[in-house]
Amino acid sequence: VISSSSSFFTLLLSACILKEHLSWIKFFSVLMSCGGVILVTEFDDSSSAESSLLGDSLSLMSAILMAGFTVQLKYVVPNEEDVRMPMLLGFLGLFTLILGSPFLILFHYTGVEKFEGIPLNVLAYLTFNGLVGTVLSDLLWAMAIVFTSPLQANLGVSLTIPLSFFADEIAQRQVRHKMKWEYFCGAALVFVSFVGVNTFGEDQKQTESPDLDMDSNLVLQDASRAEDPLCDQ
Repeated sequence: VISSSSSFFTLLLSACILKEHLSWIKFFSVLMSCGGVILVTEFDDSSSAESSLLGDSLSLMSAILMAGFTVQLKYVVPNEEDVRMPMLLGFLGLFTLILGSPFLILFHYTGVEKFEGIPLNVLAYLTFNGLVGTVLSDLLWAMAIVFTSPLQANLGVSLTIPLSFFADEIAQRQVRHKMKWEYFCGAALVFVSFVGVNTFGEDQKQTESPDLDMDSNLVLQDASRAEDPLCDQ
């Protein structure tokens, strides 16, 4: 639940760094998304109620870091033509492997996290999950940030929480979560928040397009006057 607050931090950082316009629609969309996630997760019978200050602090820090990375990615890559996203994520994974490997070795010899053998079938499942659930999903998420906005992309990621509950019911073939009314209300709030912020974004682009057209027309008029010798006389 705390990690879902990344949309709130994304909204604030987008306004500060990207100079995006703050509006009540965006603010209420973020509130609806967080409220929907709370309804879906807090009323799950299979979830554990145990919590700790350290775990909550780590979740909050994770939400802040995710929001910062999302906004920074949009700031560095404002246009999809500036850089190839697969190459960017490839270098990101390479740097993570190089810089993170010493910590894994350190954790192994200090006893924090021991390396153990992995069966081949488990390794195959992990490889498939890494390719589809991490590489492909992160690539689509990063492209969504560039094509839309960090807030729209993070609200879209919040849809994975109610969808994962629904997929779990199909995979388990039993009503393990009992599908209470809180789940449907929470899923509806998350979906409405995503649709709302995307609808507002389209309206904002439409309102900004006449100004861009007017500026382009003025530039064309100035260029035509500079090339026409009769205008100088």
